[in-house]
Amino acid sequence: VLGWLPGQFVASHDVYFGTDYNNVNIADSSSQEYKGNFIVNSFDPGGLNFFTTYYWRIDERSPYGITKGDIWSFRTHIEGRLLYVPSEYPTIQAAIDAASDWDFVIVAPGTYTGTGNRDIDFKGKTITVRSIDPKNPSIVAATVIDCENSGRGFYFHSGESKNSVVYGLTITRGSAIGNPAMGGGIYCSGSSPTIKNCVITNNSANGASNSFGDGESGYGGGVYCISNSHLTLINC
Repeated sequence: VLGWLPGQFVASHDVYFGTDYNNVNIADSSSQEYKGNFIVNSFDPGGLNFFTTYYWRIDERSPYGITKGDIWSFRTHIEGRLLYVPSEYPTIQAAIDAASDWDFVIVAPGTYTGTGNRDIDFKGKTITVRSIDPKNPSIVAATVIDCENSGRGFYFHSGESKNSVVYGLTITRGSAIGNPAMGGGIYCSGSSPTIKNCVITNNSANGASNSFGDGESGYGGGVYCISNSHLTLINC
């Protein structure tokens, strides 16, 4: 979160934010770098890319007019390692198994199928599994976990918290079969991960009948949570 101290008599602030110094410097309220007018003295830019320099400017509005602010900058970095799929690890699960808390599993565009790319298990780790550019809808659409109707996409059951994150992936053809069946795309049991900027589509949960012909319907073809799970779902 970016913060600043207001000048005397300042009523509000125009916030400009972006990755190009010149664009931020010359931006006005019609520019894409303009993020809005704020009464508060802070701004949350949201998810940021790795190893990127960002520039920001705060213009102050007062009864005497608008005072243009200086350009400030910062560069992002990460605390953990980057583990790349498939260039370093053949499957998403293999990369997760090798990861430690606060690492990032970076999944290249492609369609991921078979063992190790379905029923993906974080195993309680505080990690992020993400595409190479989770804010780009084209990259999200091109980075596909295809479960082939042979299992779920992700299975969270080891107390994962909001800091266990799936970011910018497409999850499709996940299937839960049972009595009852729950969570074809993503299933959470006693876990509270964060799912952000993902496409969860064409998944299913189909209840199975027992030998007496009884059965239950499926629950949550896309996502299902039980046992005090508190999933955070953002822009999916």
